[in-house]
Amino acid sequence: MDTETKKEFAKLNKQFGKVNNEFVKVHDEFTKVHHRIDKVDKRVDKVIAFLQKYMPTRAEIDARFENVATKNDINNIMTKIDGLAKMMKDNSETTQIVEGKLFYHEKWIRLAAPKIGIEFEG
Repeated sequence: MDTETKKEFAKLNKQFGKVNNEFVKVHDEFTKVHHRIDKVDKRVDKVIAFLQKYMPTRAEIDARFENVATKNDINNIMTKIDGLAKMMKDNSETTQIVEGKLFYHEKWIRLAAPKIGIEFEG
């Protein structure tokens, strides 16, 4: 092999060495990234394990809310309470009317009793 060819091979060999060094650097960076991804994977695995242990399933959530009153149930209850409140108000008004009538009846009886010869103790 002549000197010129040897020089070219030496030059190429030096360039390949530089390229190889760059590949090594890239490989080292990928290795660092790979380690970081492994750490993230481990943290994600921990989060998944935590969620599997403590987070209720859809069926468990549905079961918890199975006996919860719906808006319609609450509206029905409110309607019944309003009806009861009206009945109590009406009953109170009726009681006042009856008490007033009883007062006048008792007054009338007190006036009429002596005239008809009956003793009234009320």
